[in-house]
Amino acid sequence: MSSLLIDRFQERTRVLGPGERSVVWFHGCSRNCPGCVAAEMNRSNDYETIDPVKLSDRVCSVVGIEGLTLSGGEPFDQDVPLMISFLDVVRQRMNLNVMAYTGYCLAELRNDRERSRILPFIDILIDGPYLETEDHGELWRGSANQQVHFLSERGAAFKELFDGRFGRKLEFEFRQGLQFSFTGVPPKGFKANLRRILREKDIEISW
Repeated sequence: MSSLLIDRFQERTRVLGPGERSVVWFHGCSRNCPGCVAAEMNRSNDYETIDPVKLSDRVCSVVGIEGLTLSGGEPFDQDVPLMISFLDVVRQRMNLNVMAYTGYCLAELRNDRERSRILPFIDILIDGPYLETEDHGELWRGSANQQVHFLSERGAAFKELFDGRFGRKLEFEFRQGLQFSFTGVPPKGFKANLRRILREKDIEISW
């Protein structure tokens, strides 16, 4: 693989980590967690291949952000040297805190010779599979089993923002009529409930 695979890049958000930050959604995931809100996205062939330096240029062109969030998909399923190249350039050019979502547990990543090489570039890691039965509305997490790990002093500075916090917000972007995308960790049953509500208005939705 000579390129990173991304589904989406958003310049600014306040719903996927502390402060105003950019988000990269990487394409593809080997975890296949039941109830995953991104399952259709990961099965799609609609994604972008991008050189890691060009992706870092995209992030570094956004003025005034405080952080970068890596989501997906599964960031740790991407080509490891390319991910390191991307994150290293971002670190050299901008003073951003980096937060990553992963379906792997931290112990799994630390025991993986290749994937563990990405960890020094991550300040805050939210790990573990999504479990719908454990989805109680935890802030910035999909389910209560997922743990927040502060892997650096810079990440630990945000610890109080995570401790015992509940309540999630979503951001919606509408384009070309009824086409839309959303940013944030959705509540349990979000997709089914939205489909039901729109069906009552004679609007069929596909993901």
